[in-house]
Amino acid sequence: MICKFELWFTFGRHPLCFSLDEFHGVTGLNGGSFDVGDSEADEAPGSTMWNKLFDTTLGDITLSHVLEMLRNPFLARWKRVPLALIALVDGIACCNNKTLKLTPRYVEMLGDIESLVYPWGRESFLATLPRFLPPPVSKVIKDPVQAMRIRLSQQTTACYGFPLALQLFAFEALPQLLCKIPDGARTTTFLEDPTACKDIVTILSVHDILVIEADVALSVHVDMIPERERHMWLGEVEEDRVTRLVEMMRSGITFKLEDFSGGDRSFATKTKKKQVDVCLRTRNLVVEPSTAVIYIHVNLWLLFAMTNHHLETADQRDPLKQAGEHMKI
Repeated sequence: MICKFELWFTFGRHPLCFSLDEFHGVTGLNGGSFDVGDSEADEAPGSTMWNKLFDTTLGDITLSHVLEMLRNPFLARWKRVPLALIALVDGIACCNNKTLKLTPRYVEMLGDIESLVYPWGRESFLATLPRFLPPPVSKVIKDPVQAMRIRLSQQTTACYGFPLALQLFAFEALPQLLCKIPDGARTTTFLEDPTACKDIVTILSVHDILVIEADVALSVHVDMIPERERHMWLGEVEEDRVTRLVEMMRSGITFKLEDFSGGDRSFATKTKKKQVDVCLRTRNLVVEPSTAVIYIHVNLWLLFAMTNHHLETADQRDPLKQAGEHMKI
């Protein structure tokens, strides 16, 4: 069985879980439950707020249009906050398409400042997680795991939602990674230094991650959240084998690599950077019978590659920068 709302993977001999709890922990976004009325906003262009903001009921409005509007010094002041919120939500937290077309439901909701209490963290997490898990079985997809292998074997892959949260989680769980980042102690934000967004910087290489994973002194920082404090899901099914794994983690047991059989370890002990080949993506997904969850084994470097690609190709930095600047008005 695959955990529908959790991503389980290993780093060295350490099992790690990325769920809504971890997502909330690193982003601070509201991960509370959805309300029945949350789905009542209009799903189609032509709604009241859409007409007021864009003066049209036709055509696709993209994030680029929103940013262009925000650059206009003659834009009505009342439009600036809603448009900035739309840029942040549809362009950063809940991005859900390659062309960055606006989501009509979000436009209608964000016209009201009260929408800030909406559980955007849960919404963002639901948009983020599916690209890191096998797709559901369908008439087209008979073998979800094989479909995931094919997806990972591609030169590029699209990630939606807010995949940067997975990187933030990795830095928190594996503090040794921070030692490999150039100028890692720098905490200046993009609002304090907008020029930092102009250049693409490779913060970690595959080699860096593999060296840390092979370090005998590797330590992993994981906060085991009490059951009563966890974010819950309607229809969530408890899996006994996952429960046992969590109990073992809570007991402080020392895991061994042999506890997580399968996966592709052929690149794990390489010492030469050139020996690491991205074609290994085709073989790094495995179903582990002993725990019955999906493990992306020794695959942190791939997750970094996927999330970095998302940020670069969709140019998520520019919307955040622009919206952030206008939010200060």
